[in-house]
Amino acid sequence: YISKQFLRETNELLFGSGPGTFDYDFARFRPQSINQTAFWQTRFNQGFSFLFTIPATLGIFGILSFLFLIFLFIRQGIKIWKQENKEFLALIIGISLLMIYLFVYPASFTQFLFIFFGLGFLMVESGSIKTFEINFFEAGKWRKARGIAIFAIMIFLLSFVLFAFYLI
Repeated sequence: YISKQFLRETNELLFGSGPGTFDYDFARFRPQSINQTAFWQTRFNQGFSFLFTIPATLGIFGILSFLFLIFLFIRQGIKIWKQENKEFLALIIGISLLMIYLFVYPASFTQFLFIFFGLGFLMVESGSIKTFEINFFEAGKWRKARGIAIFAIMIFLLSFVLFAFYLI
């Protein structure tokens, strides 16, 4: 209901209201009948399932991107199945079940973590993605110092991004 009302009454059809903003959409478009129930003050941060959350938060481009991801996964799974590469069968079944759960249950961080790690592992191990190695610590005094400095900067930037909300 919230996604349908959002898409009907706003001009944010293409990109939606943004990731993680379903609770604001719910407060804006919630049905008046909820005011007569025990949930009158509850703010829901996602819909019944990811399927009902994605139209309001990510819009049409988000829906198309998610469907494209599913299409690529199905195509890669069929390709692996035709090659009779049974080592990845359990991984394909596991990712498939997690994606089906996205349409049935509310999404969680852990679910997305396993889906994307599984997809990445599947793509690398099936040979679809060429791997390469980056070595910051090659021989030479200055190369090692540069590698350590780049590593320290990356750790600093990552920690700043992860903990920036404490600074506000």
